[in-house]
Amino acid sequence: MSTVGNIRIGRSADALVVAQSRPVISWQILGGGNDLRQDAYEIEVASDAAFSKNVVTSGQVKSSSVTQAQWPDTALKSR
Repeated sequence: MSTVGNIRIGRSADALVVAQSRPVISWQILGGGNDLRQDAYEIEVASDAAFSKNVVTSGQVKSSSVTQAQWPDTALKSR
């Protein structure tokens, strides 16, 4: 079975430190072998780990790309 891993938000693998207000998102598909391909993706962003508060989704985006996906929410603000 394949999984998504090595998720990067902007230029960082650490989602707690993001330098851009509208970072791009990249990922890798792991464990699928060479014949696996991606036809679409959907990105979900939430303000809590359970994904129960302030959930925003990109909707399904038809794309085989696993790099440079656009941030699906409003611009991030510094805390």
